[in-house]
Amino acid sequence: MYLILVSEIKTFILKYEKICNLIYFFRYFYLIVFAMYIREVGPKDYNQTFKQWMDEHASLREMIAEGRSKIEWERKIPDEKLMDLKTQLDCAEFKTNLPKVHYPFIFKLP
Repeated sequence: MYLILVSEIKTFILKYEKICNLIYFFRYFYLIVFAMYIREVGPKDYNQTFKQWMDEHASLREMIAEGRSKIEWERKIPDEKLMDLKTQLDCAEFKTNLPKVHYPFIFKLP
């Protein structure tokens, strides 16, 4: 019987999540690029393939390579905002405060 440590499982899960996020990043990027291809080449009756179009726009491939290295896997919440969050959640009206708490912390981080 194998003994698997919890820390090894957590490490595996984190690596798996990063790989999945990279795959989603690539899919999202290529979805946007494909939409650009359709808007540009579509009115011309698709006179060139997507691969040919990508070869002409090689800078897009460089953009994804650069962007991949700049992905922030984890973001630290500033201590002062974290303290504000804890005080807002430590109240009797937790459910009424939740919308006020959720929005600023998700969308207004530096």
